Amino acid sequence: MAGGFDVRTVFRFFVAVVVTASFAVPTLASAAGTATIPTRALTANGGTVTWPAMVHNAKTCSWSSSPNVAGFATTVKCKSGRVERSFRFAANPSTKAKLYTLSLTVRGAATTVDHLKVVVAGQTAAAEALAETRADVGKTNAEYEAAQRAAKQAEAASGASPTARAGTRRPPTSCR
Repeated sequence: MAGGFDVRTVFRFFVAVVVTASFAVPTLASAAGTATIPTRALTANGGTVTWPAMVHNAKTCSWSSSPNVAGFATTVKCKSGRVERSFRFAANPSTKAKLYTLSLTVRGAATTVDHLKVVVAGQTAAAEALAETRADVGKTNAEYEAAQRAAKQAEAASGASPTARAGTRRPPTSCR
C-alpha cells in the first residue's frame, strides 16, 4: 500500500475504466485506419458497388456521396455487426472518368467516418466517335429513305418514269 492506496486495486480500476470507455465509443472496422482510401473501379458502362462494413456500439449509420448521387444518401439505425450498402452507378457517356467519394458516418457516443472511392471510367475516344458515326449514319439513312419516298410519289403523280424525268429517252422497243 502506497499512500493509502493498494496499487493492484488502482490498476484494476484503471483497466476497468479503459475497457468500459473503449466499448462505449462506436467503431468502424474497415479501412478507416489506413492511410489510403480504398477504390472500386467500374467500366464506362457503370455497375453496382457493394460496400460492407463492421460497426460496433453505433446508433445510426449514414451513407453519403460527393458529388451527390441521387438515391445514394440514406441513414439507418445500427448497433453492432455488419452493415452493407449496394448501389448501381449509371453509365458514363463522357470521355473523362467520373470520381465519387462515398462516406459512411457511424454515430454513437462519438462519430467515426470511413470513405470509399468509386471511379466510373470514361468512354474511349473511338467509342464516342463510333457512337457519333452511328447517329450520323442513322440520320443519313432516314434522309435517303425520305428522298426515295418523295421521288416515288412524284413519279406516280406525273406518270413519268425516272429515266424520262432525267431527260433521257428510253430505247425503242422492237416489235417482232
